[in-house]
Amino acid sequence: MKQMRLRLTVSYVMSIMALGLVWFVFHKTSMNLYPSPSDKLSRAVAYTDAMESGFSEASLKQSADFLTLDFNLHSGSAHPYAGIAFPLVDDFQKIANKFYDLSMYDSVSVVLRTARNSHATVSILTSDPMITRPEVSQSSRILETEIPASRSFEEVRLPLSAFVTPEWWYDRVGIKTPDNFQYLNRALQVRVSNGRGGLLGFPDQIEIKSLRFYGERDFLKWGVLGIFILCTSLYVAGLRRLHG
Repeated sequence: MKQMRLRLTVSYVMSIMALGLVWFVFHKTSMNLYPSPSDKLSRAVAYTDAMESGFSEASLKQSADFLTLDFNLHSGSAHPYAGIAFPLVDDFQKIANKFYDLSMYDSVSVVLRTARNSHATVSILTSDPMITRPEVSQSSRILETEIPASRSFEEVRLPLSAFVTPEWWYDRVGIKTPDNFQYLNRALQVRVSNGRGGLLGFPDQIEIKSLRFYGERDFLKWGVLGIFILCTSLYVAGLRRLHG
């Protein structure tokens, strides 16, 4: 009886240790948007306020270690801007209603530096099922947050819950009551642009060393929890049977 109970206990402990090891090794997940091992996710492009009748200028170049955006803000739009866009889906995927799922991630890490500006803006563009039209890029829902920046490379890590839709977007699309929707499971693009306080007519620069998303595999969490409950139930049932 004691030997059977010992074997049962050892089997249970080994199963729990195996579950713990699986959880420890595999529960974290991440996505490197830059630098990216996938050609599909590494096609960064420069963008400006040109689509909003602005005259800001920007050019993008890539070295072995980082992306460099040289830009010059000019008047013409209400809020002059320039930045780097990281497309997550192409135009054909947009038309087919195929998106990139960022909902599995809970935070983002950015390593960058700027030449003049003390802030940078990180944005996520998503497809709002009620508003966004594939043929109208300006209809994408914008989620953004501002981060501090300096002349030396620094890492800023923040939760995706910090990304909110700005009030001007609601005004532009005609929504009177702001909501808290993000639609991260329908992501289209990630952007890094100048922050507040950008000076018009003065050359500036943003250099990005890395851009990564982090999260946990929820399906693994629930799977491990289910197996743990099953193993514990079988162990308790086995002990009860031995005790008769």
